[in-house]
Amino acid sequence: EQFDVHTGGVDLKFPHHDNEIAQAEAHYNHDQWINYFLHSGHLTITGCKMSKSLKNFVTINQALEIYSSRQIRLLFLLHSWSGTLDFSDSGMDRALIYEKLLNEFFLNVKTHIRNRNLNDIKSYTKFDENDRQLNEEFLNLKREIHLALSDSIDTPKSMDHIRELIRLTNIYMNSMKVINTLLIRNIALYITRMLSIFGLINENNSGDQIGFGKPIQNINEITTIDVEQIAMPYVEQFSHFRDSVRRQAILSKNKEILTLCDHVRDVTLPDLGVRLEDGGEKTAIKFCDPEILRKEREQALLVEKSKQAKKERKS
Repeated sequence: EQFDVHTGGVDLKFPHHDNEIAQAEAHYNHDQWINYFLHSGHLTITGCKMSKSLKNFVTINQALEIYSSRQIRLLFLLHSWSGTLDFSDSGMDRALIYEKLLNEFFLNVKTHIRNRNLNDIKSYTKFDENDRQLNEEFLNLKREIHLALSDSIDTPKSMDHIRELIRLTNIYMNSMKVINTLLIRNIALYITRMLSIFGLINENNSGDQIGFGKPIQNINEITTIDVEQIAMPYVEQFSHFRDSVRRQAILSKNKEILTLCDHVRDVTLPDLGVRLEDGGEKTAIKFCDPEILRKEREQALLVEKSKQAKKERKS
């Protein structure tokens, strides 16, 4: 006789849903058959209506051949559920850029936590003026995200606030000599929790897990962080050795040695879950899920092939 929420596409507002209301309220003798309507927007492909007759129909399985489910969900989150969503290369590029922003943020936070100064209590609890300022921004943006989600589930605005929180935290991490790791850990855990709510992170992740990926099971009672701590000295020494070889190859203009150094960085180590980032005097070392690194490499090739194929069809 009566229900709370009725959903449907925006094209069903009139006359379909108007007729439903008229018939149901007349039949049940109600003056309010439905309390809330949720009308979702349309999906278009590069600005055109999705249609089999136009041969621009893309199935979910076809989209998943190029993009991950997380990346497609990111595309949805960056658009209003009630507005038109255009499935295009430019739209997916936005989702890929956002995913990379999140990945790099989580990796940087975990790197700082791993490298924290165990003898400096400030790296855990003590707040100075910069810490207090970032914490205040954190609390303000948490409130703004709550308000955005309370306002018709405004995920685009929520994602904008998360991006701003990451930007402010990155500025803090890049500018401070001593970083309060408890503060940045709390921020990273909050963002992880929000992404889990949005369906971007496996719900089985433990409450203290930062970033994407499933929690790695303990092996002989050694946790993920312990594995990184044990492996880091060896990876650092190998990285220093590679840096020395690379510098000598640059000086002697030995392209073969440089190619081998790049292959170790781009293929060998990523397959083991290690990312090296050349820059400045010291190479940054980050531990990642090797499957994610492999998919990033494969996806970059697929996206490039897709763009090249479209250019060839147009020409």
